[in-house]
Amino acid sequence: MKKSITGMLIFLIALTTSFFAADSPDTQEDIMRQVVSLYREGNFTNALELTDKAIKDGGENLSLLQARFAILMKLNRLDEALTVALRREELDSRKRPWVCMDIAGLYIRKGQSDKALNWLEKAVQRGFTSISMLQDDVYNPIRDQSRFQALVKRIKERIGIGSPAKDFSIALLNGEKLNLADHKGKVVLIDFWATWCAPCREEIPHLKEIYAAFNAKGLEIIGISLDRDRKALTDYISEKQLKWPVAFSGQVWSDETAALYGVQSIPSMWLVDRDGILRHFDLRGDELRQAIARLITAE
Repeated sequence: MKKSITGMLIFLIALTTSFFAADSPDTQEDIMRQVVSLYREGNFTNALELTDKAIKDGGENLSLLQARFAILMKLNRLDEALTVALRREELDSRKRPWVCMDIAGLYIRKGQSDKALNWLEKAVQRGFTSISMLQDDVYNPIRDQSRFQALVKRIKERIGIGSPAKDFSIALLNGEKLNLADHKGKVVLIDFWATWCAPCREEIPHLKEIYAAFNAKGLEIIGISLDRDRKALTDYISEKQLKWPVAFSGQVWSDETAALYGVQSIPSMWLVDRDGILRHFDLRGDELRQAIARLITAE
């Protein structure tokens, strides 16, 4: 079973995707860098003091509240963390699913499974699709409940496991066009990622090994970058010597193919068999390699 990712990983993902938004004041960016530094050092008390001062001086916003939530979780101050998460839910005009997941996880820890399931259902209604996150140990207390199993089933149906993968036509970095339908006969791994995403970068060595092992046997990886900076992307591809095709629109979360697939977090990996049928979603590491190996050798 996978370990909980409520702590450092979610915090750093949130940092990457929202703390340094284009409209963030320079002073806030500086504060958040200091908070992250303290957080990485394990100095959670000082990180919390700095975050609270920033909120007092400049007011609440989603970035600071997310930081405060992550720190309170590390300090095991669950009641305060729940209050912060509920406040984030109030302020989030986009009504994304992630704060619902944070709230659900807290209610599980507090032994309130009905409330937890209510928030999980709300997350699914808002487009939550990460089956791998639901494999976290934190969900063990409700894993056997029929409402939880029904949510997992609904997510799988929404993703389209066992159905033809959604076709798309994309522009690659080299200027060529790529159509997914043209790759029937191959096993295809569609990877939504970005250079600014730390978990995406962590997967790159695994993907390089997988590509080297299976490309000649019929695997193609199609990278769909959610980067904004084209040069940062091309420099990274050159540095890491990535061999598979990569698409780039510069639209980040508004990328058309990401919208087509309902991508709300990255890395987001979709594994398609030789007949164009979506077989797996959201696998990583050894699980991904094993699934590819089975599809490559399937008759």
